[in-house]
Amino acid sequence: MKFTETYLYRCADNPYVRYPKPWDTYTTLPLSVPISEWLCKTSLTPNAISVISLVFAILSSVVFYLGTPLAMVFGAVLFHISYILDCADGYKARKMNMSSQIGHWIDHTFDEIKKPILMIGIYSGQVVHHGPLHMWAWLGGFLYLFSRVLVKTDSTVKKSPSESISTVAPDRVLTRTAGSNMLLTPRQQWLFQHFGIVTLFTSIEAQAIAFVLGPICQHPMLGFLAAGVLSTLWVLVVDGLLYWRRILKAA
Repeated sequence: MKFTETYLYRCADNPYVRYPKPWDTYTTLPLSVPISEWLCKTSLTPNAISVISLVFAILSSVVFYLGTPLAMVFGAVLFHISYILDCADGYKARKMNMSSQIGHWIDHTFDEIKKPILMIGIYSGQVVHHGPLHMWAWLGGFLYLFSRVLVKTDSTVKKSPSESISTVAPDRVLTRTAGSNMLLTPRQQWLFQHFGIVTLFTSIEAQAIAFVLGPICQHPMLGFLAAGVLSTLWVLVVDGLLYWRRILKAA
């Protein structure tokens, strides 16, 4: 069976799903798409869904604070529910034509609020229940927050995708996908057709390592360190160095 014939691909190749990442395609969209479709039939507004998503993130932080092995797993599950709802608010806004500037602001502001809330729950729980942390554990948290700043700065500086082909190399020409209608480069088209993703790593994978995989594996501090290092290197090298090298060549 070709990947384009799978349920995973059908979820990713959806006009209301934007630029799926590995964590989205393989763990989130199979749940978030049917949940989003159900939410489209309810009276809940996208902004209300964003608020519910924030509540689940706060609950996750509270559970993380307990510091027990079961709490780590349950906290990770609560956070993933929060992320599924975070995907659902935008899905409903796009499908039901309910997008707004205030909704965009709420969605992105709540996303950034969640991270320190969750980190406070995890770090304080580890200190209270397991004693002082090693320096590398604090370094991991710093790197993760630093990578978040880099991602936000990076996204505000770069230009939005364009369909213009007059100023870009052939391997950077953007074309639209059939179902999802996304603007993708040839490399992204290949990734999307074969794996249902448009990139190999983003801040979404970093937060999954920090708030899901690390806690579930009972190594939350190692999760932050891995997320921080990987995210920082990806932003600086792939999204930074390689991107600006292409821009300077095209200038």
